[in-house]
Amino acid sequence: MSEILEENLNKLAYGTFLLLIGFFFGKMFSYIFRLVIARNGASEYGIFSLGVTILGVITIGCLIGLDRGITKFVSHYNAKNDKIMIKSYINTSLKITAIWSIIIGIFLFFLSDIISINIFNKPELSIVLKIFSVLLPFYILGQMFISIMTAYQKIKYVTFISIFQYGLTLLLLIVLMFYNVSNISGALAYTLAFIISGIISLFIVKLRIFNFFDKSIKTVDVSKSLRNFSLPLMFNNFVEYLIISLDMLLIGYLLTSPDIGVYSAAYVTTQLISLLPAVLMWVFAPALSDLFAKNLHKEAKEIFIQSSRWIFIIAIPVVSFSIFFSRSIMNSLFGHEYLSGSLAFMILSISIFILSLSSIERKSLEISNHPKKLLYYSLFAFIINLALNLYLIPLYGILGSAIANIITFTIYSGLCIYKSKKELNFVQDYSKYILPTIMAFVSALIFYYLAYISKIRLGFTVLGIMSLMHFFAYLILLRLTNSIDKNDVHLVKSLYKNIKNIGKNKLNLKRNS
Repeated sequence: MSEILEENLNKLAYGTFLLLIGFFFGKMFSYIFRLVIARNGASEYGIFSLGVTILGVITIGCLIGLDRGITKFVSHYNAKNDKIMIKSYINTSLKITAIWSIIIGIFLFFLSDIISINIFNKPELSIVLKIFSVLLPFYILGQMFISIMTAYQKIKYVTFISIFQYGLTLLLLIVLMFYNVSNISGALAYTLAFIISGIISLFIVKLRIFNFFDKSIKTVDVSKSLRNFSLPLMFNNFVEYLIISLDMLLIGYLLTSPDIGVYSAAYVTTQLISLLPAVLMWVFAPALSDLFAKNLHKEAKEIFIQSSRWIFIIAIPVVSFSIFFSRSIMNSLFGHEYLSGSLAFMILSISIFILSLSSIERKSLEISNHPKKLLYYSLFAFIINLALNLYLIPLYGILGSAIANIITFTIYSGLCIYKSKKELNFVQDYSKYILPTIMAFVSALIFYYLAYISKIRLGFTVLGIMSLMHFFAYLILLRLTNSIDKNDVHLVKSLYKNIKNIGKNKLNLKRNS
């Protein structure tokens, strides 16, 4: 193993460990937040979910690809210690997104009734959109500051923000529900928490990372290069988000609020499968951009292969468990009202897994200056998804949307993997994925059979224990079948070392205090 590869694997291990902590607690708080709303009824949860989906679409338009652009350029020039270019890209991006988000927020406020009544035929959606219009500028700037943290690989700050904002969201929801702020409590809690976390992110970047207000550092005009890189990404991000969220929007247009709620519950639960890919993207993008900037293509390829492998090994046991226990998961988490979404949940689990498999390929193509190709693939996938949803939703309801989803993601991921192989020569040995797949399904099948013959009631606690036992059984099977290579062992050792170091630091802090 080369020194450069080992150094980057250590960075990935450390960053992945910290982000897993942040994403775990962040996702846990976010998930409990949604569970609390969902338990109040599928209709109320459906309206909130539709509002968040619309906010997501608008967010892409406000960011116009600058969040990814700032990650690429800041990490690139940070490797060269060029403060003038760093400040230029940060200030230009922040000015554009701030002005743009305020303008769009005003439009959203005054057009909320038209969107809610004339398009979605759901008047109760209007107040949610009005609340989100106030959130929009703070939300956008918060996303930009997180991108700056990512560019500097300040993972501890990203971890803190992730835990803080979702923990605060849950806390505020509980307070608002205590005071009987019922129908809009979710939207209010969401808005207040993200406004506060956005302001805190600003101060973290200014005081701890890079003072972009420093007048001693001059700036140059970087708008052209930023525009050339970011605008294709904006369209790609917009279309890519629509591919993911089009089903929610069309269900909101064609079906009822309870249908949105049931589908959203299934979809949000499957997002847990994409937890590790999301974590690795935050760590992987700056590391890969840095290696490309230094023309270290061989090391970039090694990081690419290893990251893809980690994604697969971690995600496949989650998918196998979701397939066998889909009804029990939906019932224990959301209640009997949501059981109709069990089959959709099963299909969506496979769909999100397939999309996760191409996440490294998509990021590699983006960083290596192939964003236009991603845009073409995204447009193609969007057209397929739109046609399939319009045809299948009226016939099969939310199940039809799940089917459209898996077909679209399979085609889209296949195109991205093919392009990555052709343009970057990033080729993987997929035969190494066969044994982990078999072991994951064998383990899940064993626990499903044990649950069936014991007639045990699969509540939330029992399912949680079984899922952990399934994961550890899967890891043992991997070890017994020699499915773990030397880089995997190095990752585990690095993670263990990071855990020990964090424990020692806490102990030293206690002694010094």
